[in-house]
Amino acid sequence: MPTTEGPSPQAPTYALRGQRSIARIIAATLDLLRTQGPQRVTIDAVSARSGVAKTTIYRHYQDRAQMLRAALAAAVDEDAPRIPEELPIRQQLLWMFDDTRRVLEEQAGMGTIAAILTDQDPEFTDLFRAVTAARRRTMIDVLAAGIAAGALPADLDTDQTINIIIGSYLAAALRHGTVAGDWADRLLRTLWPDLTE
Repeated sequence: MPTTEGPSPQAPTYALRGQRSIARIIAATLDLLRTQGPQRVTIDAVSARSGVAKTTIYRHYQDRAQMLRAALAAAVDEDAPRIPEELPIRQQLLWMFDDTRRVLEEQAGMGTIAAILTDQDPEFTDLFRAVTAARRRTMIDVLAAGIAAGALPADLDTDQTINIIIGSYLAAALRHGTVAGDWADRLLRTLWPDLTE
């Protein structure tokens, strides 16, 4: 008589297949976001781009919003990387600038940024801000630690400083179509005198 004890030998294969489908769905969603913006991210478009059947997508995600949240979380990492605290404040700031660039350039992409700036898809805009809140928290923590250590002015407006960092990147992208490789170094040289006065 066949036994029913223990996992089915098909279980690992099925689970692996599911993980591969999810990876393809997320990759296709992010590619569409970066290049075309959130309005082009539909279940149909992701299915066509990923080669994953719509029925399989719905097996993993209840709807488009849930799929988008999963993709954004995978790209932005809700558990944002921690800055190496042993670095001097100048190097911590440079690390933060480079990380900001990586998020905007490699993870969000201009399609996503343009959609957020014009609020093309309010639901997506709210979702993006919620998922990326951890990144902003990391930036605030870096600045707050510098203030606490006496390396940055006690009255530093951390919110405005973050706006300047992000705005600098977006302005460079708008003016030149691309952001120079030394952007982070140049920004730090520009801000450093005011940050340490």
